[in-house]
Amino acid sequence: MTITRVKSSISHRRITANQVKSVIDQYIASLTDSKGNIIKEPLLMEVALLLGIGQSTLREYQQIPAYAASIKKVKDLGELWLNRLMEGDKANANAMFKLKTRHGYIEQQKVDISTAGQPLGIIQLPTR
Repeated sequence: MTITRVKSSISHRRITANQVKSVIDQYIASLTDSKGNIIKEPLLMEVALLLGIGQSTLREYQQIPAYAASIKKVKDLGELWLNRLMEGDKANANAMFKLKTRHGYIEQQKVDISTAGQPLGIIQLPTR
């Protein structure tokens, strides 16, 4: 599949929301197999290159509602791709790192601070 790259001029003309959506739809189609499964990690960097803009410009577009949904679709599919790499017996350490750095995931351990399942009471210390 060939993705049509948007030609942008040096005058920094704004790429329309429809152009962004079209390029992203083509890009996502190029990352899926005939069954619709994602076969490669979607990257915003590649979308920016296809649009002929920098990543910082794409981040600016992401703040504009008309563009946001299309760009979020790439981010969401990237997160889904990484989560699928974490499935099974052998979790992918690289995928976990990317989930933490790109998608805000954290590792945490829940600790129950209670007495026999009951919350600890408040203890008032005497005033001086």
